[in-house]
Amino acid sequence: MKFNYNILFISLMIVASCLVTMMIMRGDAPAVVENDRTEQQVVDGDALLIYLNTHYYNSTEINALENPTVDDLVFTTLLEGETVPSDATKLIERLKLKQRLTRMLNMYIIF
Repeated sequence: MKFNYNILFISLMIVASCLVTMMIMRGDAPAVVENDRTEQQVVDGDALLIYLNTHYYNSTEINALENPTVDDLVFTTLLEGETVPSDATKLIERLKLKQRLTRMLNMYIIF
């Protein structure tokens, strides 16, 4: 039965792609409005700052592992009024630390 669903799904995808191709060739495809790069960078930057300020990860556990992997990372949303647990680090703090270290290393390399 699953095999039949797979054939149906593939058939529908082929038909849909043919329809989209025909629309593009006739000029009926919806126009994509490109945002100004500067404006989009502001929007994206704001979204990133919101995310970095409202999420934390299990830093103590990661630091204790000898060979941590991506699967070991646990990102958690910081709810309104909640504080970051003592065994975790807010993502924005990790980013600030990385920026400070990079500046220090650049100064060391320059001098």
